[in-house]
Amino acid sequence: MAPERTRAEDLAGYLPAPPAAAIATASADAPLERFSARQERAASLHAELQSIEKDLKDWWMQRRILRERNLGLYELLHRHNFVGLSINQPRLPDTQRVLWQDLVYGKPDMEDSLSFDAREMKVDMYTKIFTQAADLENVCRIPGVAYLRCLRNNIEASQSSRGSACVNAFSSFDACRKGLLQQQATAIGNRMVMQNMQDLRAKALFERRSVLLDLLEGK
Repeated sequence: MAPERTRAEDLAGYLPAPPAAAIATASADAPLERFSARQERAASLHAELQSIEKDLKDWWMQRRILRERNLGLYELLHRHNFVGLSINQPRLPDTQRVLWQDLVYGKPDMEDSLSFDAREMKVDMYTKIFTQAADLENVCRIPGVAYLRCLRNNIEASQSSRGSACVNAFSSFDACRKGLLQQQATAIGNRMVMQNMQDLRAKALFERRSVLLDLLEGK
């Protein structure tokens, strides 16, 4: 009776023979060819060119993303009738534009020629516009509300008397809003300087890229 064949013996006939230990790889004894000076220079120029193109792509993508983001915010704010310190909302009614101009740059007050009801209505409009614009975290909310409250408390007084009574409150409010305007101007200036530096660097990269392309083309 013939002995039973194991599964390994059955599979052995289908498996390829193991490689001989004496076989050497073809590349082991192949000599390494050194780059010529021209090839090394071309490889260096290609590497620099790829690095420059990557930096230019990053600069372009960053500018495009920021542009779309800023335009989106601008359209969103205009669609909801937001008005900034620059008062550049074209759809702002003239009455609100004048009041907002007083709150940002001028001096909110009521003329002596106005009746009591008209004075009360005007100070109410000042207060409504200001409290809607300056939230509780705004540093100018407290001095601004204090000055408008002083106007209301002296609503029956003449304009000169009211100015004397509220001079301290207005001085605090005026100093605060001037500080905000200065912060905004400084932030815009710093951002413009940074953007200008990035654009000048991109310009230099474009010029260097043109030089590299000419060198690679043998011009």
